Amino acid sequence: MQPDSAIDPLLATPTETLDAHPDAVGVFDYELRLRYLNNVAVGHLRAAGLDPQALIGKNVLDALPQLRGSEWERGLEEVVRSTGGWGLLLDRTGAVLAASPPEAVRQRSVLGADLARLRSAPGAASVVTHGARGAETWSQSLVAADELLGFLVVGRTGPATSTQRQAVNAAVPLLVLSLDRSRLVGRSTDRLRTSVVRLLLAGQLDLVEPISAELWNGLPEPPVTVIECRGTRFAVAAAADRVLADRPVAARKVLHARLDAGLVCVAAGADVGVVLRSLRPVGGLRVGVSEPGPIDDLGGARRQAVRAVEAGDGGGAGAAVTWFRDVRRSELMALVAGPAGTAFSEELLAPLRTGASPVDLLGSLAVWLAHHGQWGPAAAELGIHRHTLNKRVKRAERLLGHTLDSPGLRAELWVALQIAGIGSRSR
Repeated sequence: MQPDSAIDPLLATPTETLDAHPDAVGVFDYELRLRYLNNVAVGHLRAAGLDPQALIGKNVLDALPQLRGSEWERGLEEVVRSTGGWGLLLDRTGAVLAASPPEAVRQRSVLGADLARLRSAPGAASVVTHGARGAETWSQSLVAADELLGFLVVGRTGPATSTQRQAVNAAVPLLVLSLDRSRLVGRSTDRLRTSVVRLLLAGQLDLVEPISAELWNGLPEPPVTVIECRGTRFAVAAAADRVLADRPVAARKVLHARLDAGLVCVAAGADVGVVLRSLRPVGGLRVGVSEPGPIDDLGGARRQAVRAVEAGDGGGAGAAVTWFRDVRRSELMALVAGPAGTAFSEELLAPLRTGASPVDLLGSLAVWLAHHGQWGPAAAELGIHRHTLNKRVKRAERLLGHTLDSPGLRAELWVALQIAGIGSRSR
């Protein structure tokens, strides 16, 4: 290490080599590097009119409030300062990333039509709408590599000047760069999630468990349900964004990853409803839900979810959800459809249609069978006392001439009721 007398002149006047090649400072001694960088920082602070000595001991954000907030927030605030209005930065689902001033978030509720037009446009586009008393709102899509990243929305009480429009135009590439950088970091995490879910589907539970806590709060408690999401590229991307940003989902142990051009979620039974509530607003999304099963056989559960999503319809205002249990029922009904199935149903149910209130009898029987012969839950759904339900079932046994303890007769009776369109809800 050289004495200070030899170092100080170098620090006071950086050499042309260091000016032309800043990375060259890396070859110097650690202490010299720190002193050189501090010297450069002092020069920048003084050029900004700040006293370096007065900043010692202060919190950097207190001393330099312009550094507060995220890169997105600072960029948006600069746009708002230049235009004299309000601004919103939205992600591709329309969720607010930043608002300036904070109360501008209320403007989000009236932007639905403008955002829909921008989503349908090929590539980057902008929409200007005019309100009462000359108010103007300018919405701009933020696109990188043909991928929609989000939206910049700027509003004013009057028309924007050419200078103010130029300020917005200058901010767009900077915001795209910032969002794109975040997207690239997010993609690395997405790839990790995908790899971990692939391992889990392959039954490698021991390899997945250590990292699942960092990605999803840990593995869900079995039995677990697989939720498969398919649709357009934009619908799947919006679904992935919603699940990732949804606080109730994030608070639970819900696995989610992009897989095979779709989105796969794995959740405990109690959390399936939370995931579906997050997905339902996504238009054009098809969702398939498996039966609950063990976590070490996710491959089988995913095949169920895929069959369900392929059997479902999409394209509506919200997500279309199909349960595998309904797919199985529809496939069974297809096997027994036709004149033979109808004749079977009519023959078996004919004794139950005699006497008073046959509809009450058949409906009660359908609900009781759907609850696997459990008196309490079936009676609660029907809104009657369990003893009343017991009497109806006993009456059905007398009319049929057989006890309903037989699993075979129960199965035949359930199929006959489904063909007749009675008690069509499945569990």
